[in-house]
Amino acid sequence: MRRREVLFVTQCGPRLGFGHLIRCLRIAGAIRKRFRVAFLAEGLGEHARMAAAYEIRNDVRPAACVITDLVQPGLLQSFARVREMRPSVSFHDMGLGQFESDCAIDSSVVQVRPFPAGRRALYLGPKYAVLDPRLRGIRGGNMRRVFVNFGGGDVRALYRKAVEALDMIPGPIDIRACRGYTCWDGVQSRIHRTYWIGPGGSLTDGMAGSALALCAGGTALYEAARTGLPAVVISHHRLQERTAKEFERLGAAISLGTYRAVGVDTIRRALETMLCAPEARQRMGRAGRRIVDGRGLERVSKIVARFAEGRA
Repeated sequence: MRRREVLFVTQCGPRLGFGHLIRCLRIAGAIRKRFRVAFLAEGLGEHARMAAAYEIRNDVRPAACVITDLVQPGLLQSFARVREMRPSVSFHDMGLGQFESDCAIDSSVVQVRPFPAGRRALYLGPKYAVLDPRLRGIRGGNMRRVFVNFGGGDVRALYRKAVEALDMIPGPIDIRACRGYTCWDGVQSRIHRTYWIGPGGSLTDGMAGSALALCAGGTALYEAARTGLPAVVISHHRLQERTAKEFERLGAAISLGTYRAVGVDTIRRALETMLCAPEARQRMGRAGRRIVDGRGLERVSKIVARFAEGRA
């Protein structure tokens, strides 16, 4: 019997980031034994190779279910056709990019644009955050290790600022940093040991045993919360800053503002203070795990399966 097909439509790139594609790839991996999985090539560009384990489709054809996870729907030329496909499950962040779909999922801790009442199916909150399932078994530690993750886009300037701040802190620090999906060699600390995790590398290698996360306000912040890493957050833009401030309000992070506005010395002071405050780190770590339980992929996969099988 031919398996039902699920079509993923998403976008990625140095400016758009890669979090939306990574979310789709995690869901695809969770459902691939039950369904045929395909990705629409449009929106992926030269990064379509990241979805090479699945069929890459150049045209929009009917499927048992279409999954949309779009940063800027208006940039997708085939969006008018995609939005008419049914059944459809759409993913959003902070309530942005809304359009009519059979099911909307938004795992954000804060909504910029509330969803209208009366939607057929709506799932909100960090319990639906689609994270690497391996993170559920990882815990932070008390080493002088800082895990740095600013996402997969072009974040070289932000890494330079972060490493400059870390170099101002005396004593040995073990830096574990994610390089993301853009082509660059990373930034080396002048005085601390730096280990770079390349594209597709295991986040668990960097997060296990770390005392602190220095990250942006996107998926990396949710990952830090899940593993119990207190986070010092430098946001890419004002919308991310709203997420970071909500995590700060909930006791799991310190928000420093956007990367264009924050100074190196401000970053240095925040990191140095947290590295010298084990009780505060433990308290923030517990708060993070209360916010994100790490079972979002399991929940989301079941929702997608119901729609793909016509049981919703």
